[in-house]
Amino acid sequence: MKLFDVYPINDIQITHAKGSRVWDENQNEYLDLYGGHAVISIGHTHPHWVQRIESQLKKIAFYSNSIKIPIQEELADKLGQVTTYDTGLNLQRTLPALDVARQHQAQARDRHGRHAL
Repeated sequence: MKLFDVYPINDIQITHAKGSRVWDENQNEYLDLYGGHAVISIGHTHPHWVQRIESQLKKIAFYSNSIKIPIQEELADKLGQVTTYDTGLNLQRTLPALDVARQHQAQARDRHGRHAL
């Protein structure tokens, strides 16, 4: 199966990284300035990050959000303390907007005989 042609692929194969540096298969060193998705903003192989990941992997790697996960609740509390994001207020604003969107979709479906989205 061929990879999706989403981005142009550079002919570089990164073999390892540390901090803000990455190295290719020919041991050429690069300053990692990539700013795309899933970027590790604390740098590659940061000792604290590696230790926390190893510690978690020794317990469990992943499980569904359909169960209570206390560390997620702790993180949500901490994020709530350092941000102005108010989930209750945003939910109050979002739900009416979703209702309007659903009504519009139902009306469009009735007019055209098919789903709008």
